[in-house]
Amino acid sequence: MEEGWNARYELGIEALDAEHRRLFDLIRQVETMAEGENGGSALLSALREFIEFVEFHFEAEERLMEEHDFSTAGLHRQAHRRLLEDLREFSRQVSRGPAAGARASTGDFLRKWLSEHVSHGDAMLARHLKSKGY
Repeated sequence: MEEGWNARYELGIEALDAEHRRLFDLIRQVETMAEGENGGSALLSALREFIEFVEFHFEAEERLMEEHDFSTAGLHRQAHRRLLEDLREFSRQVSRGPAAGARASTGDFLRKWLSEHVSHGDAMLARHLKSKGY
């Protein structure tokens, strides 16, 4: 397993940082299921929980964007939709197997996805929120 949350992901907006920490924790759960002998159903269950929390996180971000007049909210929302579809497609691929190949790449895929999510769009949103005194 690779590292989880660390200071390089911190945006300085506690609500976002707390949700991102939770997402990293959920990735660790997914990795545990992927590495274990629990079978594909446990891995798929962990992936579903991860995706459900991503949906919650995106809804919270989108509320903040609307409340604070984030100028690129539409683009950010579109990125959220694409990312969710990528995650759902990845979950479908894992469900089809082969289990060994899917399991080996699960943690790496999710960690890369989350790292890019935090470093790009969310960093811009955090700067905007801070400029508005949030």
